[in-house]
Amino acid sequence: MAAMLFAGDRYEKRSELLELLQANDLVITDRYTASNMAYQAAKVLAAHRNEMLEWICRLEYEVYELPRPDINVFLDLPVDYANRLVRARGKHSYSDQVEDLHESDLTYLGDCRSVYQSLAAGSQGDGTWITVSCADQMNKIRDPIDIAGEIAHELNPLLIKTGSSGCHGQD
Repeated sequence: MAAMLFAGDRYEKRSELLELLQANDLVITDRYTASNMAYQAAKVLAAHRNEMLEWICRLEYEVYELPRPDINVFLDLPVDYANRLVRARGKHSYSDQVEDLHESDLTYLGDCRSVYQSLAAGSQGDGTWITVSCADQMNKIRDPIDIAGEIAHELNPLLIKTGSSGCHGQD
């Protein structure tokens, strides 16, 4: 049911997204279809994940006819470190809690990360995947400027190949 609600939110914005794609060389979305796939597939037993991923792909791309992404950027961060960042952030603006239901379940977050890693490795999903490690080899978070630089470095050849003007380090 949750997968349908998240896909429905995107479907509600489908015409706006299609207009943006017509009018622009580059459209960036945050937590698009792959998020639905990762977060919902992580809720089922590993043996049933591919079936769930295929179902969500059909829902998002065939039933709702949402555009498939050309490029997905996976910002990979170990779960224990992500949990430390959540705790350091403090309470949510929408509740008195520091962690929401998902953020407090480290096993679930690990499963989400595993699904994302599988998607990025090409076992399922669509488009080109770029994985950027947000932690260094000492398991410390990398500087956001370095992470952004790596993303730009990885995207430039792909954007040039598709006819976009590429990334220039602005924004």
